[in-house]
Amino acid sequence: MSAISIPLAGTYYKICSLGIGGSASHKWCKYVQIVNEHVEDAKTGELNGCQLRFELPRSQQERFPGLFAHLEDKKQSLRIESFGLSVNALEEAYLKVMRMGEVPSREADEDVFQDNSVLELQEGFFARIIQQLQYIWLKRIIEISHNISLIVNQILLPIALAILVGWTMRKKSVNIAKHHLEHHNVPDISLNRIKSGRVVVLDPSHNTEKRRLLEKVMKKYPHIQITHHRSSKWAEHWPKEFPWAVLGVIIRSQGAIANGSEAYYWLLPSYLYYKEQTLFHLISDVEYAAGKLQMHVSFTRMIADTASMTLMVLSPFLVFIAAVLMNSSFIPSLIEERVFHFKHQQFLAGLSPLLFWVATIIWDSGVIVVVAGIITLVMKIFKLAVTRMFMPLICAYCVAMLPMVYVLSLLIDTPGVAKSVSILYQIGSAALGFVMLFQGGKKKFTHAFPSFAVVMSFMKELFSTNIPKLSVTERETYESLLLHGVIFVVVLIVHELHFEKLLLKTVCKKTYIERSEVPDGADIIEERERVENNISDFALAVQDLTKYHGVTCAVKKTTYGIKEKDCFGLVGASGAGKTSTFDVITGLRSANSGTVFIGDEFVNRTQGIGYCPQFDAMLPRLSCRQNMMVIAALNGYKYPKKVVDEMLRFLDLTEHSSKAFSRCSGGQRRRVGIGVALMNPSKLAILDEPTAGIDPKTRHQIWSLLKKMRASGKAIVLSSHSMEECEALCSRIGILVRGRLVAIGASQTLKTRHADNFFLHMSMTSVTHKDLVVSTVLTTFPSGNLMTRREDALTLKFKIRQRKEDKVSTLYEKAQKMASSLPLKEFMLIQASLEDVLEILNEQYSGKAL
Repeated sequence: MSAISIPLAGTYYKICSLGIGGSASHKWCKYVQIVNEHVEDAKTGELNGCQLRFELPRSQQERFPGLFAHLEDKKQSLRIESFGLSVNALEEAYLKVMRMGEVPSREADEDVFQDNSVLELQEGFFARIIQQLQYIWLKRIIEISHNISLIVNQILLPIALAILVGWTMRKKSVNIAKHHLEHHNVPDISLNRIKSGRVVVLDPSHNTEKRRLLEKVMKKYPHIQITHHRSSKWAEHWPKEFPWAVLGVIIRSQGAIANGSEAYYWLLPSYLYYKEQTLFHLISDVEYAAGKLQMHVSFTRMIADTASMTLMVLSPFLVFIAAVLMNSSFIPSLIEERVFHFKHQQFLAGLSPLLFWVATIIWDSGVIVVVAGIITLVMKIFKLAVTRMFMPLICAYCVAMLPMVYVLSLLIDTPGVAKSVSILYQIGSAALGFVMLFQGGKKKFTHAFPSFAVVMSFMKELFSTNIPKLSVTERETYESLLLHGVIFVVVLIVHELHFEKLLLKTVCKKTYIERSEVPDGADIIEERERVENNISDFALAVQDLTKYHGVTCAVKKTTYGIKEKDCFGLVGASGAGKTSTFDVITGLRSANSGTVFIGDEFVNRTQGIGYCPQFDAMLPRLSCRQNMMVIAALNGYKYPKKVVDEMLRFLDLTEHSSKAFSRCSGGQRRRVGIGVALMNPSKLAILDEPTAGIDPKTRHQIWSLLKKMRASGKAIVLSSHSMEECEALCSRIGILVRGRLVAIGASQTLKTRHADNFFLHMSMTSVTHKDLVVSTVLTTFPSGNLMTRREDALTLKFKIRQRKEDKVSTLYEKAQKMASSLPLKEFMLIQASLEDVLEILNEQYSGKAL
């Protein structure tokens, strides 16, 4: 069996050369020729901006000093600013092993879109608007079809409450119809059990004799007061304060009675105990005859009145609660879109906030109309005499509450909390209206509570019950709803357009006062001048950007520009200001000062930017394809399905395209996010930690994708904690330390300028040789410093400072001669990495004011 060579970490060197201002192609050709002359089997890597990389086999490292000396001599003629040496990482070795025996899934130079005709955009403003509306509503259909709790809360629960109301009312009516008593079953009624109260006597015929007879009978109950009114309208004279009315009597003519006697109709208050209510239910009239009161059992009217009163109190509130649950159920979807930043992704795809909210209101109103129609149909099925205003009243109330629901979805991040606040607000405002009314509040004031007005309208419209002091007119109800809706629409507009933040920023303006103990370097000053003089030449230009979070300045007057086909890396420790910068660039947050230009336009929320945030910004219930389809359609592509199919094919996600996004692996999610960012037809893509937490193979596939998109003309801005990623992708890199841009340039420039160190790695044959090796290295390189602390380590690492007069060829030659005289297995001499540069700069600025 033939042996296979395993490419472990450090198996080959990588040399990176930086051209001055972009060396001409014939100069790079000469450079390649020189490298191949000195080192056989050298592989030419990619040209990244002004940087060209080579892979040099470690087996020929004895030839490196000659190559380095030749390059140093020809620096000016080759227009090379600097070059450095590193070794392959373990990750690259792993990938080479993985590729052994693998059949590539596609050609390395394959284009992302094989058919560029699929990239055709919609022509015409209205065609694009119609397509955007279509896919916004398609998104809502998919969401509701995959969300059982949404179906239950938005549709099934309100309908179930309506069925309960209908069943309760129908059952009560049936019980009333079946309830009969015999005439001899006359109950013994006594008012002695009631401790205090009053009797309301209504005498529209002004019959003094009959009234006095009634008063004579009532003298047996001195604890009960009697009030007289010359009217038959009991509701107008029924007491609303203590002492409460225990019963009422209406005296009027009974034309149907032969002796023309007066009839006494007894009225039942609704707040008696159940036992007393049961007794009074059985008496509806008392006839005056032979100088005494005679009770007759004729209870049908009284029982019907009592049943109507009971249903009036319970059923309107159940219908009201159904409406409250329905309009509050729209909150979770909106919060999910905002919290997952999918709403922001839609704005970046070109959807205007106005169209987003118009589409949302139309959809939600449509759902309300359908559910209200079903509720009305339920009432009809149960043969309840609902009026024609019943369904419009439900619809008007729910639609008027929508702006309040939307405002809550913007202010609260937890769906359950926001929904509870909405329900409590609506029920609480209705209850407050009743409390204020019974405490003597003015009628017009209580109508400021639309929930209260609607409940009273339900009592009037649903059950034809009219209580003068409690009733509201149809006009008053709709005026109350209109006022409430307008107020919250204004609040919604103010919040969505960030007026309150602009006002706060104007009133409490925060100006960054530079107190830096360290002046800007030449690279920062040069970059600022380059941007100020040619701001329209850049795909993205950031000028004096400052962003505060509370009292903390997260970004401090940063300035830089990125041109088309450039990849700019923004690196720094956690909290350095990378994500804050991206939030401002993408329009998610506003800057306290400074400007951001995309092309020659100020940045705004709907600028059209491909954006892949640090955390996945997709809807979890939608599939990969569905998420991408929505964004592709909002981008304005004429054939969004074909665009998505092409991107899924290139991302190797076709077989996973129907999987719910929440069920995808981390690598699949990041690929979807990057695909969404790169589908945007704009010339700028922002990627925040695009390969965080994914496997090496997927990471390198994403790198290949980004390189192809950059070659197609896109400018890419990315942040990453992987310095290897930044070196592989970025033509230039900016380093942030506590919000301040402290260094900018190509990776090789940063290493040469800020890290004047080389690292010497020596692998010994035995630990017993440590003292010899250490003393020899420190003698050969007096500026050297042993970094390895373990006493039993076989591999030693030395940090060697490169002086200005030291050449790379000289250092390498000295190290090679020294290594040949020592008992070593192998050695490596490499330049400081970009990670070392970041560590050096963080340490340099540590404890200093920036």
